[in-house]
Amino acid sequence: MSGMGTPDLLGTYGTFTYFTDAFVPDADKFTGGRVVKVRPKNNLIRCSLDGPKNSMRTDGRGTTLEFTVRRDPWEASAKIDLQGTELIMTEGEWSEWIPVKYELMPMFAGVSGMVRLYLQQLRPEFRLYVTPINVDPMDPSLPICNPGTYSKELSQAVGRFSTLGFPEDTKALSHGVLSEDEFLEQSRFVLEERLAGYEYQLNNFKEGFFFYYFSSIDQNCHMLWKNMDENHPLYQPNASQETKNAMKYMYQRMDEVLKMALGKLDSRTTLMVMSDHGFAPFYREFNLSTWLVKNGFTALSDPSRMEDMTYFDVVDWSRTKAYAMGINGIYINMQGRDRFGSVHPQQASKVKREIISRLVQEKDPRNGKPVVVNAYDTHKIYSGPFLAVAPDIVLGYQSGYRISDESVLGKFPKELFSDRTDKWAADHCMDPSVVPGVLLSNKEVACPNPAIWDLAPTIINAFGLKVPKEMDGKPIFKV
Repeated sequence: MSGMGTPDLLGTYGTFTYFTDAFVPDADKFTGGRVVKVRPKNNLIRCSLDGPKNSMRTDGRGTTLEFTVRRDPWEASAKIDLQGTELIMTEGEWSEWIPVKYELMPMFAGVSGMVRLYLQQLRPEFRLYVTPINVDPMDPSLPICNPGTYSKELSQAVGRFSTLGFPEDTKALSHGVLSEDEFLEQSRFVLEERLAGYEYQLNNFKEGFFFYYFSSIDQNCHMLWKNMDENHPLYQPNASQETKNAMKYMYQRMDEVLKMALGKLDSRTTLMVMSDHGFAPFYREFNLSTWLVKNGFTALSDPSRMEDMTYFDVVDWSRTKAYAMGINGIYINMQGRDRFGSVHPQQASKVKREIISRLVQEKDPRNGKPVVVNAYDTHKIYSGPFLAVAPDIVLGYQSGYRISDESVLGKFPKELFSDRTDKWAADHCMDPSVVPGVLLSNKEVACPNPAIWDLAPTIINAFGLKVPKEMDGKPIFKV
């Protein structure tokens, strides 16, 4: 089965739809979701759920499907009719997965998907959340598994399950469409689906290599860490006990996963439990792009527009030595590589040393703490044919700090630091020393400091195969 990166039917990482007659602040600025205004009339609400673009139309017009919600005049319930699926739902209830089909050519072609509905509120305001349109594993319109029939086999055995790469809707929580308790409820649905798939596949596994990924701890750490951390700017003392204990709950469920695996082991089987990173709170945002301007490495053609800039549109590349790109990367504006390169390759090392020297000394004026643990010259830590397109410097942030979302997107906020106010309030894009990964095994590990690049050689070696010389890592188990 495909995993992280699997899109929804719109081709995005996940776009929810929120039907409401209420005012939703900043709805036009939402990413990862869309708000659709509805007008209830005599307790009838007509909704249109937009689907993918119709590739068979020359005008590129999109597809849509109509459905209705009829509110009970007296009770907190409603009848929903969605493409022949009729549901009676009460306020605060989630539906099961509902298959949908978008017509591309009448009677000849269409694309299948599925959604879950959450009837958040009926009165005084109407609020209906619809998940991103997932690829339906019973009838996939996109290739999501190998062999191609496997998703149908699995869903017939355990029921329909989310196929989106990031199924927990963090954007709906960040935008205030879902509350933290509603997000946690959705996360538990995802976890139960994953557990059902895991148990089915483990029970049917005979030999070979079995790998299973659970996203629940990662996504819930990102969004709910703050509720167990009194030092976080977004800590809510009145948050529910369920959200405060969400991490404990998730880890307890993972204990069940491990217990299930241990019950299947024989003396010849190797078991590895792996996380590629740990987690840390995200208290403060660091505007790296702004830092590069203030330290003379990025030049602006019109500094008065600094805060209004989008995607580097007022950067003066002829005077720019370096620029920030992505979450942890700094690129030297190199002649011969960058389109408007200004730094000669022979001067690149000098510029890198100067940036690194200053960055590791940068401290948060609020508390005097360093922002960066390490700034790595990638030519000293990486190798291989793609080194030329890698960042020239990779930053390892201190626990509690990360680049701001604005800097990631090529913007230049006025201040160097700000409190983290987005509900994505914990992260792992810090220095490896502050967010180390985890490796547990039933075999003795001979390597004192195993790394993630050692795992592939270890697995290959466990099958008695020769490890390709191109691999950086080495087998870690004691022979």
